[in-house]
This record gives sequence, C-alpha cells and structure tokens, in this order.
Amino acid sequence: MTATPNRSTQFQPGNPGKPKGARHKMSALFVEAMCNDFEKHGEKTIERVRKDDPSTYLKVIASLLPKEITGEDGAPLITGIQVTLVRPGDVRDNNA
Repeated sequence: MTATPNRSTQFQPGNPGKPKGARHKMSALFVEAMCNDFEKHGEKTIERVRKDDPSTYLKVIASLLPKEITGEDGAPLITGIQVTLVRPGDVRDNNA
C-alpha cells in the first residue's frame, strides 16, 4: 500500500519533504553497487557485448565521449572522418 500525498500541504512551509541527502545517499549506493559489479564482471561483459551486440557497444562508447571537441582557438580538431566497412577475410590496403 502506498501513501497518497496530501496535496493541500505538499509544498507548504513546515513540510520538510525528503530528508536532506536522501537522493545523494541513494545515488552513492547505486554507484558503489555498479563499481562492485564492474570489478567482478566488467571486462568479460564488455567483451561479450562487443561480440554479441556491436551496436550497443558503439552506443556506450559514443555516450562516454565528449560531445564537442575543439582546438585551442575553438576551431574543430577533426574536419572529416572516413569509415571503411570491411567484411571478415576481405583485407584492403586503404593507403594505396
């Protein structure tokens, strides 16, 4: 059974709301649990995702990269990227 908030006093003075630091405590516990799990299974899991679900593997990499990279003067560091898809066993020399 969940408690229904009293809308008439929900945001009124005297209603302390959530205890100070409650969200931080939950976040800290979650991060700690994830770190413990990663220490146990991280490398094997990354390898399995890379092999079994490469699109998710690439999404994770992209989510960890900075959204914008610029040079000292604000100019772009990369002006173009070339991607070459190669089938297994199909070796090409792209520098030729």
